[in-house]
Amino acid sequence: MTREKETELAKAKDVFFRKIFHEIRTPSHTLHGAIQQLQLWMRQCGDKEGKAKFESVETEWSKLLTLVEDAADASLFHLGKVF
Repeated sequence: MTREKETELAKAKDVFFRKIFHEIRTPSHTLHGAIQQLQLWMRQCGDKEGKAKFESVETEWSKLLTLVEDAADASLFHLGKVF
């Protein structure tokens, strides 16, 4: 492959990964807000079992979002764009 085609391919990959990470992050933040609201409601209702379950969901959500952020950073690092 020529240098020009390699550069073009790298740019296309960059655009693809940015779109994918955006499509994952956006609903993840919405989901996080909903989880927090449900936790608050469970706390106000005194439902300790429900609150504990949603804390577990929030923990797993946080792990997933961290994984997505790490993958996004790795993608940018590979392209030489990490600050």
